[in-house]
Amino acid sequence: MSYNITHQMKKLLILSSIILTLAAIFYISPSNQTTTIATTPTSKPKVLLTSWLDLDSGGIATFVLSLAQSELNDHFEIAVAAPETSDVYKACNQLGIKTYPCTFPFKFKKLAKILPASKVLRNILKDYQPDIVHTSGSHDRTLVAWNSLLLEKKPSVIQTCHCTKVVSKDPYHWFFYNKLIDANMFISTSAFKINTEKKGLKLNNVYIIENAVDLKKFQPTPKNSTLQEQLGIPKNYFVFGSNAGLQGCKRIDIMLDALTLFPPDSPFKVIALGHDPQPWIEKAKSMGVDHFLIFPGFQEDVRPFCGLFDVGFILSSRTESSSFASREMLAMGIPLISSFFSGLKDNVDNHINGVFVEPGNAQDVYNAMNFFLNMPTSELEEYKKNARLKAERCFDSKTQLQAIANLYKNMLEKKSIKQNTSTPITAIAYQ
Repeated sequence: MSYNITHQMKKLLILSSIILTLAAIFYISPSNQTTTIATTPTSKPKVLLTSWLDLDSGGIATFVLSLAQSELNDHFEIAVAAPETSDVYKACNQLGIKTYPCTFPFKFKKLAKILPASKVLRNILKDYQPDIVHTSGSHDRTLVAWNSLLLEKKPSVIQTCHCTKVVSKDPYHWFFYNKLIDANMFISTSAFKINTEKKGLKLNNVYIIENAVDLKKFQPTPKNSTLQEQLGIPKNYFVFGSNAGLQGCKRIDIMLDALTLFPPDSPFKVIALGHDPQPWIEKAKSMGVDHFLIFPGFQEDVRPFCGLFDVGFILSSRTESSSFASREMLAMGIPLISSFFSGLKDNVDNHINGVFVEPGNAQDVYNAMNFFLNMPTSELEEYKKNARLKAERCFDSKTQLQAIANLYKNMLEKKSIKQNTSTPITAIAYQ
């Protein structure tokens, strides 16, 4: 009992500190100077996309860049705010996308950084004057929502739930999610269901818009024999691979454990793309499985490498809500070995375009790999065809972009209704 009381008091103290900090934000006037870039007048509604991660943004980078470069630009003016050190900021600059440098610190240990970051953010909001701010995580949505209250022209705030989350039922979160946030957007049905099934806060203004991929960009590709030779893969070897990255939540450790169960001379290789492979290289050596593995590092264009995969894998057991990487591989006609965690279960039709494994179970991964290694070529070709068909049926970016465009229109129309104008709402909210 005493532990529970202490734990609750600690949570209350942290929450109180955050609220006091946010209250202090309200009394700090934005600087007259701004570090942002100049804007030009436009008749299009303005959307500001935000990304809070300061280095490798993973699926968030894919999401932000896919929107910023899409045909949404035909109907909306789009800009991006992200940390200057991030892959999102660097990529947007290279692509000529209007980009603002901005950090989004929002952890208890970073309270001292919140106030200056808030001033920068408010300067950006005053300079760009967005009609909509589309956020991509907990940090940016929090700073955007609270700082927007200080603006003469308050934008609609959309938060995208990129990871699995059970929302607390306390008064703060009820007020934040249901009053400050105008739209709670989930990128997979299964990720949304986790919150409801585990009795999280009942959310208003919920939209489920599945992550999708450009089916013209990601399509079946012949193996590049030159790249295969450069990577040291014998012609007759089977190739398992992943373009999902090497973060801890991707559970590369489970793949290493599975590899220890194979004879050392097994005729296959495993390719794993992603930043900072050195720790995994050292771990694979210590486990005696490094001869199976190839770590090409981070690749701006993953398609030539994915073209070498006979079968892909995604083994996440936490955080993951849908996986762009899984859907890119399916679009390229690559069957998957996939854990059935959260939205990953929406990607695979078991024993049709892939095989499910229990999250965190190396024996399951070993069995699935053997299943594909022993599969007749004609059956594997059927799996590959089914993988592409699944992507065409369920993960076409045209459908995703149309739904997001409808969501933006819905936000603008709701704002018009509040201003006593009569405008129909075209997007559908999943309540």
